[in-house]
Amino acid sequence: MKKHRGFTLMEVLVVLAIFAVLAGIAIPNVLGYIGKADRSAALEEEHNLIVAVGVAMKQGGGAIVSDYTSSGKVYANAGAADDDPAKYLYNDTEFEWIITTDGVLTPGDDNPLKPT
Repeated sequence: MKKHRGFTLMEVLVVLAIFAVLAGIAIPNVLGYIGKADRSAALEEEHNLIVAVGVAMKQGGGAIVSDYTSSGKVYANAGAADDDPAKYLYNDTEFEWIITTDGVLTPGDDNPLKPT
């Protein structure tokens, strides 16, 4: 009598069905965590920008030198003017922000904090 090695078709189908169910549960949860992480990063970035804008406004006598309404992202620049928020950032911003010369900070287009 010949011994058969390997799995039957039914065994393979059962394993594939189990993997499909696990993937159906796991993928939406992982995508949800990614969305929460983006929002948390944007909130942290917003806090850092609020501090940078506050310091820049104090140094600039109530106004900041740069209007970031068109550039979107703010790039850290230690050599910037004292009244430029970019001088007080350690890292470039990941998301877009709108900062007017009077210090108003609002989320830009690609920002997860922007209201829909």
